[in-house]
Amino acid sequence: MPMLEWNESLSINFTEIDDQHKELITMINVLYDMMISNNNSDQDVLNIISDLHTYILEHFGAEVRIMKKYDYPETPAHINEHKEFIAKVNEVENLCNNGAANTSMEILNYLSTWLVQHINDTDKRLGMFIHSQSAN
Repeated sequence: MPMLEWNESLSINFTEIDDQHKELITMINVLYDMMISNNNSDQDVLNIISDLHTYILEHFGAEVRIMKKYDYPETPAHINEHKEFIAKVNEVENLCNNGAANTSMEILNYLSTWLVQHINDTDKRLGMFIHSQSAN
């Protein structure tokens, strides 16, 4: 059973960002599955965390590019939220590097909750702003 599931209520109605959110959810689910199964090596878990970290940086970079394109007034606060998420991903990576997979599961729960809340609040405001600018 996946940790997170994409549904249309998570859509911000901006295809590029929605597609990236779907990929992030998939990656979190893969990591979750790996962490709850005993069939994966620590290196396998570290590889997916590294991939997740890289993808998050790409995704947040795309969001920043879009915010700048539309001169989004909430850009600084949005970027600060991204920094918080990146710090937690770094924490998961460090814990796994130090063999603390149980603790990293707690943080993975935090990350999944954070992601959904961020999409439903901060990213949806961005989506509404983009659509209001596109309508003008």
